[in-house]
Amino acid sequence: MHDLFHEGHALAREPVDGLVHDVARLDARAGPLVPHTPDGRVPPAVKNPRSALAGVLVAALSYASIAGADPITRAEVERALQGYEQVATVDAVRAWGPTGVSALIAVSRDEQQVIAVRARALHALRAFSADATARAHLRAVAASDADLFLVRASFDALVEGFDDVPTVARFLADPRVDVRDGAAWSLAASRNPEARAALRDRLRVETDVTVRRTLTDALAATPAAPVAPAVTVTVAPPAAPSLRTARPVRTARGR
Repeated sequence: MHDLFHEGHALAREPVDGLVHDVARLDARAGPLVPHTPDGRVPPAVKNPRSALAGVLVAALSYASIAGADPITRAEVERALQGYEQVATVDAVRAWGPTGVSALIAVSRDEQQVIAVRARALHALRAFSADATARAHLRAVAASDADLFLVRASFDALVEGFDDVPTVARFLADPRVDVRDGAAWSLAASRNPEARAALRDRLRVETDVTVRRTLTDALAATPAAPVAPAVTVTVAPPAAPSLRTARPVRTARGR
C-alpha cells in the first residue's frame, strides 16, 4: 500500500502537454487535422499513413504557434492538465508566463475541478521559481488542511522549483503522519545538503513505521555530501646526529 500510494501521487502530480492525447480537442483555430478537397473527400496522397501523420504534425505545429501568439487562457491550461500520456516540460509551462501562473493558481483553487488536475496545477508552478506569488501560494497550500494530494503536490513544487527545503522540512514534525511522510518523500528529490540533514535528524526521533521507512528510502535517494579526499602528509624524520668525532688539532709539539 505504501508503494502504491507513492506511485499514485507521482501520477497525480504530472502536468501534461497542451497537445492533449485526444487530438479532436485541438483548438479549432488550428484548422483540420487532415486536408480535404472542397467536396469533402480525402486526397489519395493523404490516405498514406505517413502522409496522414505529416498532416497531424503540421496541424499540431500550427496549433502551437497560434497558442503561443496570445496569452494562454485558463481553459487552455485546464486542457493541458487533463491529459494522460503526454507530459509538459518545465520550459513549456514556463512559456505560459505570468498569465499561466494566475491560471494555474485559479485551477488549483477550484473545488469543482478534479483533484488530480488541481494537484497537477500546483506541481506545474515549480516552473516559476522566480515568482513570489507562486511561492506564497504553494506555502499557503502546504500549511493548510487541504486534501493530502494538494499538500504533497505543493511540497514537491517547493522543493523541485524553489529549493525551499526549510519550509518543507518543518513538516517533518507535523502531527499528521501522512503529512510527515509526504514531506520526507518530497525532500528525497533535493540535492541540497540541508534536506539530507533534516531527514537524518527526523529519523532519530520518528516512531511511525511507515514514516521511518520513507525517511530511510529518502536518505538512500538523496546524495550524500561529497567527502574531501584524505591528504597524506609525509614528515621526514629528523636527521641522526653524526657519529664521526672531530679530528684532534695537531700542535707544533705533537709533530
